[in-house]
Amino acid sequence: MPQKKTVVIKPKAEVAKGDVSSISEIFVAFFRLCKRRLLPVLAVLVLATVVSLLLLAALCFGGLTALGVDMQQAQQFITGGDLQKLFINPQLIIENPLLLGGGAIMLLAVMLLWSWCYTVMLAAAVDEHHGILESLCTGWKYLFPMLWVNMLLIGIYISWATLVAILIPSVLTVLSPLMPTFNFQNIDLLAGSFVFIAFGVVIALLFFLLSISIPFSMIFCFMVMIDEGIVGIDALLISRLYMRGHWWNTFFKMFLIGLVLMVLTLPFSFLPLFMPFIGHKIAINLVALLIAPLMLLYMVAVYRDLKQANGKVDPRSAYRCLWMPMALAGILLPLLAMIGAAVVGGPKQFDQLLNKAGLSTRPIAEQNNSPVPVSEEKPEVRILPSVDGFIIWRDPTGDTSNPLLDIREVSAVGEKGELLLTVTLAKPFAEYFTPATQDDYAQLVSFYFDADMDSATGVVLTGEEGRTGYDLELDVLLAVSPAGAGRAYPSLYAVGPQKRQSLAPLADSTAIIADSTLTIRLPYDRIDGVVGGKLKVCFREVSQREGGGLSKDQAVPLK
Repeated sequence: MPQKKTVVIKPKAEVAKGDVSSISEIFVAFFRLCKRRLLPVLAVLVLATVVSLLLLAALCFGGLTALGVDMQQAQQFITGGDLQKLFINPQLIIENPLLLGGGAIMLLAVMLLWSWCYTVMLAAAVDEHHGILESLCTGWKYLFPMLWVNMLLIGIYISWATLVAILIPSVLTVLSPLMPTFNFQNIDLLAGSFVFIAFGVVIALLFFLLSISIPFSMIFCFMVMIDEGIVGIDALLISRLYMRGHWWNTFFKMFLIGLVLMVLTLPFSFLPLFMPFIGHKIAINLVALLIAPLMLLYMVAVYRDLKQANGKVDPRSAYRCLWMPMALAGILLPLLAMIGAAVVGGPKQFDQLLNKAGLSTRPIAEQNNSPVPVSEEKPEVRILPSVDGFIIWRDPTGDTSNPLLDIREVSAVGEKGELLLTVTLAKPFAEYFTPATQDDYAQLVSFYFDADMDSATGVVLTGEEGRTGYDLELDVLLAVSPAGAGRAYPSLYAVGPQKRQSLAPLADSTAIIADSTLTIRLPYDRIDGVVGGKLKVCFREVSQREGGGLSKDQAVPLK
C-alpha cells in the first residue's frame, strides 16, 4: 500500500511575501501590459498634449500681443531668431510689473499643463479600467496632489543630496590620517593621471549613488497616488517601504530598461547626420513621444511586482515625522539661496546681468567724438578737507570728451603700509567695456607723486607753472579684452627733468574694478613712502577738455 503524501499549502500572501520577479519575468509582464495599455496611453497622451498646446498658444498670443510684439519677428524667433529682435521695446519687460506678472502666469500655466499631461498618462497606465475620458478626468482630479507629491520628492532629494555633499568631504577629512601613504616619485605622469582620474570617478560614483539612494526608493509615489488614492508624504513613504530590501534589484531593472531605450533611440538621433531627410525633427519627437509611455508602463510593471511582494504596508512605521521636515527644508533651500544672492548682489548685479543679455533698463551711452567748443575756464574742482588723512577730490562739471570716462570723484588715503587710491566714474565701467571691441584701450587718469616733498627735485608738470617736484607718475590704462569686458592696467614711472623711466611692473591685483569704482593699492616701498611721512599727490583726468584736467596738490599722511 503506497504511503500517503502530506501536502502543506501555504497562504498566497506568505508565498509572495518578500519575493520579487526576475528581470525576464518583469519584461514578460511589461510586454503583456504594452499589448493591453500602450494604445490607450498613447491616445490620452496625444489628446492631452494637443489640448495643452492649444491652451498655451492662446495664452502666448494674448501675451505677445500685450507685449507689443511684431508677429513676423515672433515667427522668426520661434524658428531660431534673436531674443533682442523679438520685442519692439525689450525694456518693457523689466520696467512694467504687469508684464513680469504675465510671464510668471505663463510659467505657471506651462507647469500645470505639463503636470496634467503626465497625470493623465499615469492614470491610463496604472488603472486598466480607465478609458480616455476617465483618464482625462482623473488627471484634473490629481493635478494639485501630483504637484504637491512632486515638490515633496524634489525637496527630499535636495536635502539628502546637500547632506551627502557635506558628509563625504567631512568623512574623507577625518579618515585621511588613517589612510596609507604612497610614494609617487617613481610613478610616471600617465600612471599618476590614471590614479587621479580613477579616484575622482570613484568619488563621483559614490556621491551619485548616495545622493539618489533615498529619492530613488520613492519614485513609485505617483503610482501609489493613482492606484491607492494616497497623497502627500504617505505616498512617498509607501513607495520607500515597497522597495525596502529590493533597492539594488530595482535599480538594476530601471538601469537596464533605460539602457535598452537609449540604444533603440540613438539611431534616430544620429540618422540625420548620415542620411538627411525632410522632417527628421518630427521623427525624433515622435520617437520621444513613444518612449515616454513605454518607460511608464515598465515602471508600472515593476511597481505592481513590488506591491505584490510586500503586501500591505503602513507608512506610519517609516519615521513619518522625519521625512516631512526634510522635504520642507529642501523646498525652502533654493528659495533662501535666491533671496541670499539677491541681498548680497543687490540690484546693481541684477542690472549687470540684464546689461549682458541686452535687456538693461539703463541704455548704454554712445561715445561722442564730435568736436565741442573748448572753454577757457578752469574746471571747478572742490577739495574736501582731510578727514583723518582721507583726501577727496570732486569734479561736478562732468565736461569730458568721452562721457563714459567722466571721473566724478578721486580719493587718497595712506594706511597699513599702502597708498589707497579710488577713482569713481559717473557711470559704471561696464558701459565703456560693453560696446567696445577687443583690444580697444583708453587712458583714464595719471597720478603724480612727490615723496620727498621737495619742489627743487622732480619734474615740472606740462602746462603748469610752479607745479614741480614730482618724482613718480602712475598711468592707468583701460583695455578691452575680451570683447565686452576689460580691466585696468597701472604703470609706474620715475620722472625727472630729462627722463621718464618705467619701473618694475605692478601686480595684477594692484587695480581692481567694481561697478563704477577703480581701486588702486600701492605699497609704500613702490612710491618711496615711509610710515609717518607725507606724500604730495595730484592727478590729471585725461579725457577732460577744460583746464587739462589737473587737480590741486594735496599732502596725504602715510600712516
